Amino acid sequence: MELRSSGSPPLFFRPTLVGRNHFSGRFRSAKPIDQILLHLSGSGDLDRPIRLEISRIPRLLGAAHLTRRALQVLRDEPGTLIGRATQYLSRLRHGGSVLTTGGSPVASPPDAYSRWIELFDEHPLRDQSRHAARLERLSARPLMSILLPVHAQGQNIDLVIGDLERQLYPEWELVIGADEELISARPSRASRDRRGNDRIKIVRARSADRTALLNTALQAASGEFAIPLPVGARLRPHALLELALAADLHPTAGLFYADEDRLDGEGRRQAPRFKPAWSPDLLASHDYLGHPTLFRTHSLKEIGGWRPGVDGAEDHDLKLRYTQSLEPREIIHIAKVLLHREESGTPDGAAGEPSGGMEARLRVISEHLARQSIRADAIADPRSPHPRIVYAPEDPPLVSLLIPTRDNARLLDACVSSIIQRTRYPSFEIIVIDHESQSPETLRLFASWAGEPRIRIMRYEGPFNYSDINNRAAGIARGSILGLINNDIEVISGDWLDEMVGYAVRPQIGCVGAKLYYSNDTVQHAGIVLGLGGGAGHGHKFAPRHDRGYLDQLASVRNISAVTAACLLVRTEVFWEVGGLDAHAFAVAFNDVDFCLKIAAAGYTNVWTPFAELYHHESVSRGLDVTPAKAKRFAGEVRALRERWGRWLLSDPYYSPHLSVEAEDYGLRLR
Repeated sequence: MELRSSGSPPLFFRPTLVGRNHFSGRFRSAKPIDQILLHLSGSGDLDRPIRLEISRIPRLLGAAHLTRRALQVLRDEPGTLIGRATQYLSRLRHGGSVLTTGGSPVASPPDAYSRWIELFDEHPLRDQSRHAARLERLSARPLMSILLPVHAQGQNIDLVIGDLERQLYPEWELVIGADEELISARPSRASRDRRGNDRIKIVRARSADRTALLNTALQAASGEFAIPLPVGARLRPHALLELALAADLHPTAGLFYADEDRLDGEGRRQAPRFKPAWSPDLLASHDYLGHPTLFRTHSLKEIGGWRPGVDGAEDHDLKLRYTQSLEPREIIHIAKVLLHREESGTPDGAAGEPSGGMEARLRVISEHLARQSIRADAIADPRSPHPRIVYAPEDPPLVSLLIPTRDNARLLDACVSSIIQRTRYPSFEIIVIDHESQSPETLRLFASWAGEPRIRIMRYEGPFNYSDINNRAAGIARGSILGLINNDIEVISGDWLDEMVGYAVRPQIGCVGAKLYYSNDTVQHAGIVLGLGGGAGHGHKFAPRHDRGYLDQLASVRNISAVTAACLLVRTEVFWEVGGLDAHAFAVAFNDVDFCLKIAAAGYTNVWTPFAELYHHESVSRGLDVTPAKAKRFAGEVRALRERWGRWLLSDPYYSPHLSVEAEDYGLRLR
């Protein structure tokens, strides 16, 4: 929702969902509202009137809401209650802010997916009239070829045919690639109907392996689009219609993919795969696209279909080759569950799940890198179930690590010593920006570095302004890569800088973030999610160190909207291309979010890696924002973030709209 007032920047916020197509929200505007704009997503019928009611909240009702929220925070995060209350009162006093609360680490309830289905899931058969109207609005009805490889006696072809016959979209054909002896050995509707039903084709393959079966089916396909089905896949009744609608809306796109979940004897399991939007660095390591996936048939044929010799990794190999020539805007994610996967036999894997042997997967990735002339190695790493790509720049560039500090000699010494002693990367300098340190211990520490050529100290005077401090240090840095480092960072893995530099030197990459832990080995930072708490927050916060995270995201290099400046690498030329950090609007908070979004808006992609591991002792030197002055400043920075990036905060492309914006655990959105 967008609120406009004369003479003021627009105010954006995402209302709370209270049911399918129903929402509720609370806001306070400093000026009279002239215009309200609703930004809608999904498949609702926009021809029907939208009812919108706005009313003042009675004081007692508002007080009751605040009391409930305070009790929740007191129960779940008691240490943050005073800070949250101070910030909230400051935002309330100064107006112009949406009254939303910060993210919470509280885990989702065990029945979360059942509740999500009840509240928000599609009901295609119940809503057939609405879907029929959507079908009529299509500008074209392209034929879709469903490719089904039959390579086992246990496959139930009749179930696939039944699912297709229930489709709300009528233009489809089923092309079955199989060994003819296998088909003739077991009577089925497919074998009975193939003479009288031209929508079902059975073609014999030269080999019984899955690659040959798929390629045989592909060559016989006559549809404009092709959808390969894995073993145990169950298309939902509206699946083809949703894919057709997306193709109609994006006529130049070449690839479409949607979400999926699992079926077992008790129904749909607590395992929905709500995928991110197009993430090339995530796909580089494993096939997160999964199923269903809609390809343009002629493009599949042009690249030769599935490649033999990479059994178990053939789907990943196909998608790497297919997407190599596509622009990001030509790859569309449909954030809807369109396919169920049966729990039994799934030899070809599902999105995010390892399929095939590691050797085949490493080969596929290595050949993908070689085709693009990229200097990198694909290796197995025990920290991830997926291959890891190690980028190796030919001539390691100089990295300037910028570390602002004020006293806290013990903390700073631990930070700098860990970098000097544990970092294996050969070419770096450290610029310590001293913000008026006065402690004798700190001054003695500075003096002890006099003989270390890799350390320089720069004096900074005036009020604390994190953005200005780093901008000035960047101005004297010698490196072609800048590293923004907090003074409470401690190096864990010696190859952390090699890992981050390997991504930072790639021309399409903007900011690179690291995996940061609290001192108790729980996750502090694994990428910033836009929209959490009405602003931005850290996903997977407080997860155990070795947790793989939602869809293996804690164990996978992935594209991300923003990363924390507590440990951030970026090429110097890119830093200055976007004007550095904004010292005017973001002196303390959200400067990293604003910076990353400026870089994304300039056409670069930000990335986060779990293979650069460090401790972050979370702003020990700066303290908590609990004073009225700090709360007022924080409220102003929240407001500035919303005014500048409001639309972006409503929809993080790397975070599904079905996930919670109130918690930081990647739990399901239940309101």
